Amino acid sequence: MNLSRRAAMDLRFDAHLVTPVGAKGGAIKRRTPLECGNAPLLLPRRDRSDADYDNAYRLRIKTDIRQLLSDNPASFIRLQVFARHEVSGMGKMFERRYYDPGSEIVTGSYAHGKDLTVVPEGRQTRRRSEAQRESS
Repeated sequence: MNLSRRAAMDLRFDAHLVTPVGAKGGAIKRRTPLECGNAPLLLPRRDRSDADYDNAYRLRIKTDIRQLLSDNPASFIRLQVFARHEVSGMGKMFERRYYDPGSEIVTGSYAHGKDLTVVPEGRQTRRRSEAQRESS
């Protein structure tokens, strides 16, 4: 989500499964790339009057993350995002690590709005069935 007053350009996303592997004298971290969707070239600035909230981007990782993390409890997902400032061209990298799929990863869909609220899968099904009953 771009919360700045300027657009973010030249976005790049990089996601890896990081697994500690025993080595002589300690452990090394094996990085396995995860396939992500294509990044947009530009993420617009925050505009409080915009009802479409174009300043947010959903990244889809096409792998079963829960399964990867349950196979090795010491593993984690590392997501890195790189973007350039619209005017100055200065770049900045952001990193987030996800360790526990049960508390940090939610299967569902994003709700419309200014935050990144995810509606869990079970509730979506109930909402669809309620909407179908009301339209009948």
